[in-house]
Amino acid sequence: MTPKKNSLVNFKKFEAPSQVKLADNSILNSYGKGDVYLTVYDGTEKVNVVLKDVLYVPKIQTKLLSLSSIIEKGAAVEFKGKSCKITIDDKSYNIGHKHGKLYKLNLIPKDETCYLGKANSEESLSLWHLRYGHLGYDNVKLLSNKAMVDGMKINSKEEFSRNDCEGCALGKMHRKPFPKKSQHRSTQPLELIHSDICGPMSVNSVGGSRYFITFIDDYSIHTCLYDKE
Repeated sequence: MTPKKNSLVNFKKFEAPSQVKLADNSILNSYGKGDVYLTVYDGTEKVNVVLKDVLYVPKIQTKLLSLSSIIEKGAAVEFKGKSCKITIDDKSYNIGHKHGKLYKLNLIPKDETCYLGKANSEESLSLWHLRYGHLGYDNVKLLSNKAMVDGMKINSKEEFSRNDCEGCALGKMHRKPFPKKSQHRSTQPLELIHSDICGPMSVNSVGGSRYFITFIDDYSIHTCLYDKE
């Protein structure tokens, strides 16, 4: 069974949905069937497999292979250790492995395209600096001069400044330290009062209060704390 209709070849739609009962006793509808072409690993060897009459079940979570259907078509299945072996026409293939409490096919992705990229003959130092995650310019030059990277060539005529990289400048920014002393201090009590309020609290205090407020005299640093319901 498969939830992907585009993986089926020679698809035939059912005139009426066919019900499929799963292992957890849930029932899903199947709307057609077709053939699925797979390539699996038998050790290091690739084996092409054609599964006939595979049901199209859109609401199934993942692809499932029915062993009973395979056996009914004349194949033999053997589970041994962590491997799964299938025998078809007197030929045996080790095509599955144990994954948790289930067995999974050793599938080879349909699209085995390998995407390759090749750098130009010479690139700017700033570009290589970005490609290597903002590696220091001197270290980037070292990679090129020591031939530590194949195909890495840096344009030696480029003029650059270490301050040209905005990302590095932002990463090195830091906050100025807070002043240790106030620039203005009061000269007598009650000339300047610092106050703050906190609340409402999610849990009331023992006295039933949900807020508290502080008053600090700038001159004497005397602190008063009040709570309120």
